[in-house]
Amino acid sequence: METLPAVPKTLLDMQISRDEAIATYQQVVNMIAESKKRLGDYIYPHSYEIRNWKEDFTKELDTNLWRYAFRKTGLERYMDAKAREDFERSLESKVPEFTVENIRSIVFSAAQDADMMFARGIVNTFHRLSDDHKTNTNSPFRVNEKAIIKHVFGTNFCGGLSVQRYSIDMLSDIDRVVKVLDGQKFEAHELECKINDCYKKTKKTIYEDNYYSIKGHKNGNAHIVFKRLDILDKINLIIAKYYGDNILV
Repeated sequence: METLPAVPKTLLDMQISRDEAIATYQQVVNMIAESKKRLGDYIYPHSYEIRNWKEDFTKELDTNLWRYAFRKTGLERYMDAKAREDFERSLESKVPEFTVENIRSIVFSAAQDADMMFARGIVNTFHRLSDDHKTNTNSPFRVNEKAIIKHVFGTNFCGGLSVQRYSIDMLSDIDRVVKVLDGQKFEAHELECKINDCYKKTKKTIYEDNYYSIKGHKNGNAHIVFKRLDILDKINLIIAKYYGDNILV
């Protein structure tokens, strides 16, 4: 008989807390119902009328728990913007009940596929940085030390350059991959904030740290130089393995 993986204590505690939260909310609903019977419906405003409370409350509770579970287990670090969007869409359509069985099925399945999910995210993210992105969307490519990303910057109300809203996820995904491969902590949107802060304070349009040199141009393009060639080699190796083609190694 197959042995099921043990559920991490933190996730198991979350599942127990979920049941307690539902039970507590049930008590509150019962108390309101008893009070309305005793005092009369006219006492309570319409906003206190509870319809389908269990379905709505449980759906929102489970949605928050699944998000927290993916953050707590570190799986979110392996998800690019597209994967996160798909994950959120799945929660909107039908939220799985946050049970021990579903934790095993969903979280552990995602953990087993984490490497492939991470590789797919690298391909989706860095394809825009390759010289081949206009012609070959389904073929292996190589990310070079220097790259140009179009439509990253716009003009802010002070007349300077700042990262445009629809480019934030792109920069964040690049930074996420680099930080994960370097074994460092990743904070979403940190790179965008640092670039904007640097441009604002220095009045110059070039940002530098240990990983990148990023120069903004008035046409909206970002010229990026990857300083850590060892990390760039890891990225290209993952891309090559993803396509099953060793010609780039």
